[in-house]
Amino acid sequence: MRFRQNILEKYLSLVPIPLALERVVESKIYTKYLFEPPILDIGCGDGMESLQKCCSKTKIDTGIDSNPKELKRARELGRYNELIACQGDAVLKSDNS
Repeated sequence: MRFRQNILEKYLSLVPIPLALERVVESKIYTKYLFEPPILDIGCGDGMESLQKCCSKTKIDTGIDSNPKELKRARELGRYNELIACQGDAVLKSDNS
């Protein structure tokens, strides 16, 4: 997964300043790790705070969340290839998928 540059500007257009600063710090930490597909975002919520929205140039393979309303918004943002409504311990996918 390749990360975007200048993510603070992008976050500031989406969320309040304190949250944007928090996400930028998290994002700096993430850039130190190699994320290879398939990538699963457990508790993806509405997708606003995902690595994808501001940090990565590619979509996350799968996002899961137990709240269908959050997933509806995540679908609208188009940052995931697949979204599943379930609890984190009940993902309906086979092991190693």
